Amino acid sequence: MSRLLACLLLLALASALPARDAPAQESRIAAVVNNDIITTDDVSGRLALVMRSSNIPDTPDNEQRLAPRILRQMIDEKLQMQEAAKLNLTVSDQEVNDALAAEPALVNSDAGGKAWFFKMKIANKSELDGLMDEAAYAKHTA
Repeated sequence: MSRLLACLLLLALASALPARDAPAQESRIAAVVNNDIITTDDVSGRLALVMRSSNIPDTPDNEQRLAPRILRQMIDEKLQMQEAAKLNLTVSDQEVNDALAAEPALVNSDAGGKAWFFKMKIANKSELDGLMDEAAYAKHTA
């Protein structure tokens, strides 16, 4: 159940992140998992998340090395989500709160992974301009 919770929280985070800065292009299908589509934009967004949260330099070599692993992980998550839906499994807000209460250090040690609290949609993306990135926040709190 905790693995499913972690996957759900990670998926919520990934869907809330903006796509990486890149020239405008049409999104392509990277994989189809039992009628669910994973696009190249989905993979690029997750790749950016993993690289930023792990402090991996954003280089073409690192992207090429990590992209297949990221895609495989996303396929596995889709399969897990489909199986959870098939079994009518859900995760309540209380279960999320209990998981964080049981292991509060996750907020500090895995803020980009298991410790996300909520999912939000941003109507006006310009509001993000005033926010600090991870490096600026680390400097601010040092």
